Amino acid sequence: VKVDVGTDRAGVAVQFTFKSSQTNSATDNRLELSLSQLPADEAKRRIFGMHELLLSQTDTLRERGAQLLAVKKQIIQLKEEAARDKRDRKDRYDNFCVGEMVRKVASHLNRTKAKIREQEDILAGDRNADD
Repeated sequence: VKVDVGTDRAGVAVQFTFKSSQTNSATDNRLELSLSQLPADEAKRRIFGMHELLLSQTDTLRERGAQLLAVKKQIIQLKEEAARDKRDRKDRYDNFCVGEMVRKVASHLNRTKAKIREQEDILAGDRNADD
């Protein structure tokens, strides 16, 4: 499999040939043959250029991996904050509902107490009238 990966720092076009289990050794031989046809200094320079390019791409991949990890951590943090906010909203709503129920019960009790007092006053008035 031949892969163009761009140019090295010296501006030389760089291609890599990878051997897989499905290819034969002729694929590897082509890269060796093309380098062997060059003068030794040029072959060394190209190999060094390929090496430099791979190192720079490795560094770039590490940086991108670190960036992706940071984004993943942010997503997890945002999900946790959203879950916490949802729980807080539910708690506030539940507290509001309980508070409303307490107010309604208290209001009902106050009305009932007022009716009981009215009835007691009526009964007390009837007793006074009977005396």
